[in-house]
Amino acid sequence: MQMYEQHEDTGQVTGLIGNKGIVRARAFVLKNEHLNLKKLPEGMQKGTVLIVQNAWPELASYYPLASAIVTNEGGITSHGVVVAREFGIPCIVRTHIGTKIFNTGDMVEVDANTGTVKIIKRARE
Repeated sequence: MQMYEQHEDTGQVTGLIGNKGIVRARAFVLKNEHLNLKKLPEGMQKGTVLIVQNAWPELASYYPLASAIVTNEGGITSHGVVVAREFGIPCIVRTHIGTKIFNTGDMVEVDANTGTVKIIKRARE
């Protein structure tokens, strides 16, 4: 088992390309430390980038709103990739630390042609 708790915050992560495309939008990040799949956070706006630990089926209400999906886990056939292809949106999986680097409200660029996600502008703290 690999640990990703200690990471350098470069404002960028890389991962596997699940579905190609480029999107610049605000992030909606579901931090996994206290994530309750039965009582999910509200407030995701249409067109935001969904950044999650893994794209579980329980997150289905978020997918129609997402302009891109970024996950810490997953492989090329994972649920997030399948959903992204269904919705025709960019997807990058297996970033390992996406939910640690990004925060809700950050302006991010998802470049699923190169497999990178980077911060354009941090949200105000």
